[in-house]
Formats: sequence, C-alpha cells, structure tokens
Amino acid sequence: MVAQPVFAQSDEPVVTNRTLSYLGLSVTNDPGQYALGGGTVALRGRPGAVDVNPAAIGENETVQVGVDVGGNPVLQSDFIFDQTLTSPFVTVKSGRWAAGLQFLQFSYGRFQRRAPNGDVVGSYDKHHRTVKAVGAYEVSQTWTVGTALGYSTENFITFQETDDARSVTIDLGIHGRWERSLGNGGQLRPSIGASLTDFGSNSQITDRTDIATPTRLHLGGALAYESGSTWKGRARFKLLGHVAMSKQMVRIESGRNGRDVAGPFAALVETWRPSDGSSQPDPNGGIIRSSIGVWGQIEKHMGVEVKAFDIASLRIGKNFVSDQFSSSETVVGVGLNFVYVRLDYGTAIASSSEYREDLSFLRITASIPLDGTFDHHWW
Repeated sequence: MVAQPVFAQSDEPVVTNRTLSYLGLSVTNDPGQYALGGGTVALRGRPGAVDVNPAAIGENETVQVGVDVGGNPVLQSDFIFDQTLTSPFVTVKSGRWAAGLQFLQFSYGRFQRRAPNGDVVGSYDKHHRTVKAVGAYEVSQTWTVGTALGYSTENFITFQETDDARSVTIDLGIHGRWERSLGNGGQLRPSIGASLTDFGSNSQITDRTDIATPTRLHLGGALAYESGSTWKGRARFKLLGHVAMSKQMVRIESGRNGRDVAGPFAALVETWRPSDGSSQPDPNGGIIRSSIGVWGQIEKHMGVEVKAFDIASLRIGKNFVSDQFSSSETVVGVGLNFVYVRLDYGTAIASSSEYREDLSFLRITASIPLDGTFDHHWW
C-alpha cells in the first residue's frame, strides 16, 4: 500500500494508475493460483479461475465447492492493519456449459468513528463485499468464452454516518487450449487466455469524489506436459509452466481541487500513460516526484507446478512490478487431491512489502461428479 500525499506547494496534480478501493478484487485469493505467482488466466478448470478468467471456470461433468479455511490473514501489522479475506464459491460444468457463483468479503478491520471535533463516538467494521455470477460456453474444442456479472459494495465513514459505495461490474474472457500426443505416449497441452475483469462504473459517496473500480486486464499462456506412464489410470507425473501479465485499468488525478477519476471507458485508454510514484519535498522548494512508465505498472506473473499421480502438487511462483507502484512476491505452495476433496495452500517466502511477507491462503475444495462416481481413483 503506497501513500501519495498532495503537497500544497505544487499546483500539479498527483497521478496514479491504480486504486485501493474494493481491495479484495485486487488480491489473489485462491492458494493454487497464488502459489503460481497469480495471473493464471491461461489455466482452465481450477478453483481460482472465477477470479481471473470466466472462460476458464469448471471441471468437466463436476460440481466444485470451495471455502477458505482459517480466515486468511492478508495484511497484518501492530500499527493499523488487521485484514482478512474469504471467498467461498461453487462451479458446475456439464457438456459445453459451465456456471459459477462466488461471494467475496474483504475485511479491513475495526476503525474508530469520530465527531467533527475529533472525539471518538464509536467504531465500525470496514469491509468490501462482492457477489459474482459466472457463465462460460465452449464454442469449439479449442475455444471457450465466458462472462460474469458482479455487484460490489464498500462502506466508508463520514463523521457519524457510514455510507456505501456500490458498483455493478462485468467480466469478459476467452480461453484456448490445444493437445498434442507425443511418441512416448505423453501429452503436451499449450493454452492461452485473456480477460477483462471487474469492468464497471465508478462509485460515489454522497458529495465526495468518485471511487474507482479496480478493472484489470489479463493476458497469458501456459504449457503442460503429462507423462505417458500411468498408475491406476493416473499419469505418474505432470509438469506445468505459465507466464502472464496483468494491469489495473485506472486513472486518478488528485490535486488542490479534489480528485478526478477517469470513467471506465476513458480509463482503458488513459491508463497507458506514466504514473507518479513516491513524492517528497524538494529542499529548494516544490516537490520531487518519481515517474513510473507503463512497463513498470504492468504486473508480470510466472509459475511452475510439479504433480505426482494427480495427488500431490508442488508449486512455486513469482510476480513482479515496480516497487513504487505495488509489491512483488515470491510464493510457494502445495496441493493434495483426495479425489472428492482437495486442499491447497500458498504462502509468500519473500516480498518487497513488509506488510505482505506473512500473506498465506488455505482452501478446501470438494469435487462432486455429476454421475456420482469418479474414474481413476486409487481405492
């Protein structure tokens, strides 16, 4: 989280191409995709697809139900932060169609409510909530398209009253996947994906400046290899690698006369310009500002997964971006798949932000086949 003060000595506005409003939509909240560095727009059938690419949701002829375990500490500090995130979901895929539903709550913690004279008159819990309905359709054996409709709220305190920001958003996504058989019986599966998530109108709190919605553009590819040798119908090992890029599509200018927040369509164009980084007073007068180019604003993601017998998975991933724009992380994770139930865990082992070094996620997901039975289980 980066504070960007506006100094009275300057008439020029401070420009940023990101927002901290609706923060739960900007955090990778699935441990499987988090451990792969996030941005897994090209991976299909995984629980985290609901957040990244609506075209990638759903496992064939299966209902997936996932819930977070343990409250998921997100940002914790003895100073001000005590934030948690939870995002239960359900998806189902039958034939060419897939559908899903997700509820997300990001809790910022408890804050004091103060009167205009500064006296504490109470406290309130600040949170962001989103409900999202998702659908996808296989246009062909290669291509799938998807969309989602979301409704988000976030409460803001104005002296003795709490007001809600509200935003209706849509997601659009496309996913392509190919398969090639190798001479040793193995399979090679390249895939690509692209999506625009949480695109919607800005919100307004009473007579205050608009609150930007964290629209994000995703683009990426992946390559998976599956061995030809099997055990009880399961591949003895699988290897997966992915790379991706993502960017918030936001443009905010803050100055003496308030904040000017670009509308959703204007932001799609205006965000491809430099953004201000940290600012500090100049000893000779005025202020000194650093500038972040477009490449520094783009978040890069990469990750590798090794899977044994479709039971145990080891993952390592990294995301990186300009430290003046956001935080970069190196993440590891594990997964255990017991056919009907799977556990996924991811945790950061290095971060450019001291507030994110302990970021971790744990999720349990139930997989229920539509016909009641699974092929290739081991008992």
